[in-house]
Amino acid sequence: MVGTTTRLRSFNVVQLGLMYGIICAVIGVILGLLLGIFSSALASIPGGYFPNIGFLGIILFPILYGIGLFIIGFIEGLVVGAVYNLVAGWIGGVEIQLETRV
Repeated sequence: MVGTTTRLRSFNVVQLGLMYGIICAVIGVILGLLLGIFSSALASIPGGYFPNIGFLGIILFPILYGIGLFIIGFIEGLVVGAVYNLVAGWIGGVEIQLETRV
């Protein structure tokens, strides 16, 4: 298995933004679900300071976190891709060694 070295010269900026946005959205849904569950559990403690969000928080938090982190991740992916393409034009990009499997 002889490896070949390839140079990554540029990214499709929109595709990178979408990919990063979707990854961030999945993480946001998971974090929103955990936040909804924990805030509902902590609100049930007598004398606690947490507001009772109820079952709606378990549904609403994942949706809001998913949408919010998708937007932030998409913008961040656009910026990172554009900066990478700019810097790769100066220094040539990152070398990647690929291996062919049979």
